[in-house]
Amino acid sequence: DQSCDKTESLDATALTRDDGTKRYNSKWRKNEKEHNCSKPSNITCQQLKFSQKALPKTALFSFPGSGNTWLRHLIQQMTGFYTGSIYNDTDLKMNGFPGEDHTGGDVVVTKTHSGQSLMELYDRTIVIIRNPFHAIYACFQYFSKGHVDVISEDTLRQNEAIRVNLTNAINDNRHMCGIKACFPNYLLALKQYRKEKMLIVHYENLKTKLREELLRIRDFLNMTVDQSVIDCALCNSEGYFHRKGKNFNPYTEADMLKIATHIKAMNETLRETCGLSCTFPYSISFL
Repeated sequence: DQSCDKTESLDATALTRDDGTKRYNSKWRKNEKEHNCSKPSNITCQQLKFSQKALPKTALFSFPGSGNTWLRHLIQQMTGFYTGSIYNDTDLKMNGFPGEDHTGGDVVVTKTHSGQSLMELYDRTIVIIRNPFHAIYACFQYFSKGHVDVISEDTLRQNEAIRVNLTNAINDNRHMCGIKACFPNYLLALKQYRKEKMLIVHYENLKTKLREELLRIRDFLNMTVDQSVIDCALCNSEGYFHRKGKNFNPYTEADMLKIATHIKAMNETLRETCGLSCTFPYSISFL
């Protein structure tokens, strides 16, 4: 059963590894020109830690494949505190996210894909919204290939079974990537919208105006962050688990129609609840 509320119950160990440093240095070089970065001596912008003082319980809610893990990395770099999760992913726990399976005040935010009772379980919520056409395929790739590997256009074209699996996942009520299984979670979450308690973050804005979005998140979390740390977070924005985007359309026409129809119907409700800021883009262009 791959429902949205499923907890990944996996064993885990802590990590400080040379291969992690090598991967980090590779990611750093990608951002060096854009942000005029100076290469640091370690693999984080500041020493990461669990908070000794109880922080407000903050949910980091999204549909799977919407960049939750990437934003966790950014928040860790910016705040210096580990992020938590209602899940327990061994791969993440071994590679920079020791807060897996932590849901209390010792972590700055807690990852969840469940939109149920957010206002009761948490003091505040950050909601990540991503173009569902991109999010669904990212989710499907995760369940097929893991956190960062991709299913290429050639692979999808040459292997009909994979394309069939994608269509089945979209329509399976029990699959984490299915529109009927998980998109209603957004309705559950955003119907609880209160301006002072919920921050809407669009994945696409993280890609195009990251500094501005990090400042919004900092203010929402009510934290003081030095400008030098923000600059460092921009330079170290990639992290280990930011999957490269695809420039092709993996969907059949029938799948696209189903997804678009579902999103348009949802947007009518969302627009009434919290305005245009929390509606979904549903462009089928792949960047």
